[in-house]
Amino acid sequence: MVFLDANPVIYLIEQPAHLGPKVTARVAVLLTGGERLAVSDLVRMECQVGPLKANDAALLARYITFFASPDLDVLPVSPAGAIEPREFGHNTASGPWTPCTWPPPSSMGVRSS
Repeated sequence: MVFLDANPVIYLIEQPAHLGPKVTARVAVLLTGGERLAVSDLVRMECQVGPLKANDAALLARYITFFASPDLDVLPVSPAGAIEPREFGHNTASGPWTPCTWPPPSSMGVRSS
């Protein structure tokens, strides 16, 4: 199973000249090789923000069709697997943790592998 974040899904659906064909080719190779594709509910929602803000019903319909594809698993996001927004400003002895800090402080209960 290959998990897709929002950016490759957007490139796949909206086909910008510089990345759309590359993502399309890569996804075709994955599907031909027997891989399943997956996104999270969060990715599904994130991808639909642009069409909704632009009131672009045709583009929104393309996303809805993609997310309903039998070749795609849409995985739920559980509260246990999500980082609470308040944790982004969490203060630790080494200073505040930001989303770019890796590994995150162990005091947040996140262990790096």
